[in-house]
Amino acid sequence: MDIVFFHDVFHNMNDRQGYLKTLVRYLKPTSRIAIIEQEFNDPIAIKWDKEEDRIKPEQVKDWMADVGLHLVGNFDIFEGANNPPGTGMPARWFVVYGR
Repeated sequence: MDIVFFHDVFHNMNDRQGYLKTLVRYLKPTSRIAIIEQEFNDPIAIKWDKEEDRIKPEQVKDWMADVGLHLVGNFDIFEGANNPPGTGMPARWFVVYGR
């Protein structure tokens, strides 16, 4: 695979580390894994997801390091005008990992 894109779904996996260990076997040397997730303490995330199901960027960094991947991009595209107050959109973080 060239790119793997998770948008508000990575937190739903039961065995995230096990999944990554399997996934990394199918990645090309130049592949990327992109993850967009809700902020851990976002009110919408708290309403819909159990605490043990919500994740933080720091956790993802550790899981990725365990499978030999490192952070290659961290984007703040869900800030300010891109996520205006009152729209009901949760605060999110967006990271990209590679070998």
